[in-house]
Amino acid sequence: MDIVEGILLKSVPYGENQTIVNLFTKQEGFMVMITPLHKSRRRIPYSVMQECEVEYVKNDRGGLHRLMAITPLDKASGLHLDVERGGYAQLWGSLLASLLRDQGADSALYGYVVRAVELLESYDGEYMNLTLLFMGRLATFLGVKPNIESYKRGRVFHIGRGEFIDTGTFAAGELVSGPNVAEAIYRFMTMEIERVGTLKINFKSFEIVLETLLLFYEHHFAVKFDKTAIAIIKEILNG
Repeated sequence: MDIVEGILLKSVPYGENQTIVNLFTKQEGFMVMITPLHKSRRRIPYSVMQECEVEYVKNDRGGLHRLMAITPLDKASGLHLDVERGGYAQLWGSLLASLLRDQGADSALYGYVVRAVELLESYDGEYMNLTLLFMGRLATFLGVKPNIESYKRGRVFHIGRGEFIDTGTFAAGELVSGPNVAEAIYRFMTMEIERVGTLKINFKSFEIVLETLLLFYEHHFAVKFDKTAIAIIKEILNG
């Protein structure tokens, strides 16, 4: 039996009485586990984006490890006591489950995710803003981040180059944002956390900026996000 600490990103029903769990762990990086086969059809509820201690049986051939027990490290967590906060936790988990799928152990990245979750749990403001700040700054820990030094007011964000450029300096077919989205990306990546609530955006603007960031990640990390799951979560959040 092995033990790891990890953030539970996503849980997916498997058959009638099992669950496949995606985790990003401190010791091993991204891991996928399956719960034991139980006679009861009652599923164990798992709290997405909560830090846990996980006992498991390692599959030395790779693939699914067998999850034996999972214990929240913060048993007083209120992350899912608030419907809206819990919805954004689901969105974060879905995005990370795709983005970190090939990620090995990385203490700096793990620490960043843990601190972000703690902030989400205590934050008293717009979760849209916090989500864009989290996703924008995540690139720093993955080795490829937008070149914020290239920003000037009025420039657009070139997704392929990862930098801010003047309008009219890109070829047809290249992916670029508008200047307002470029400014939002720059602000979320540079402003102090204490001031993140001062940037006012509506849900439509949130969707556009988030989609631009996801396109950046898809281009630079060859990742495919679960757009169906993301769309469902966003529809619930906007409902």
